[in-house]
Amino acid sequence: MFRRRFVRRRPPRRGLFWPLLFLAAAVFAFAFVERSVVPTVVTLAESEASGAANRLIVDTVRNEVLPLLQGKDLVEFVTSASGEIVFVRVNSAYLGEVEAISLRALQEGLARVGEFKVYVPLGQLVGSRILAASGPKLPVTLIPAGVVSTKIADSFEVAGINQTKYTLFLTAKVSIKVVIPLVSSSTVVSAEVPLATVLIPGKVPDTYLSLPLPASPWSSQELGK
Repeated sequence: MFRRRFVRRRPPRRGLFWPLLFLAAAVFAFAFVERSVVPTVVTLAESEASGAANRLIVDTVRNEVLPLLQGKDLVEFVTSASGEIVFVRVNSAYLGEVEAISLRALQEGLARVGEFKVYVPLGQLVGSRILAASGPKLPVTLIPAGVVSTKIADSFEVAGINQTKYTLFLTAKVSIKVVIPLVSSSTVVSAEVPLATVLIPGKVPDTYLSLPLPASPWSSQELGK
């Protein structure tokens, strides 16, 4: 007689269940963070970077450029026999010098600062005003990179009854590299700083002399040169 052999079937291994579940959860969490959280963090970091770089640009121009303009006639208003302003004349030669000074001052100011850090509260990720300043702060490294550009322009706007405000201003742009853990991006920060403001009685003059203002559309220079 033949004896039947009974082969015991081994139960399925359950030792792999939890590691596989953990791996799947980790992949899902990573994909969620990369798709949903990282763009928000980058946006917040770029916003903080823009604010910090904007303050740096404005402070540099105010502290190192505006004092040089004291007592200088940047703008001349030519009037008719009746006292009405007929055209505006700007000191293009000196404004070209101001633009060069501004470019150099920004270049040197950014070089002195080098890379610097700002911190973004992670509570801002939830979009709540109450929790905006809560939670640990994410370090964001800002690195001036690329090209610094400056441009002088002017504008007229109505400032009241029978009055027009004439503003001469400097616009500066700088490229900033934003570095946060695991990701980096670049943004261009622009700031406008008034150089001179004049209230003109009467209507806007019909003629601008010596405009467009000096230099090419943008005077620019690479950082570190």
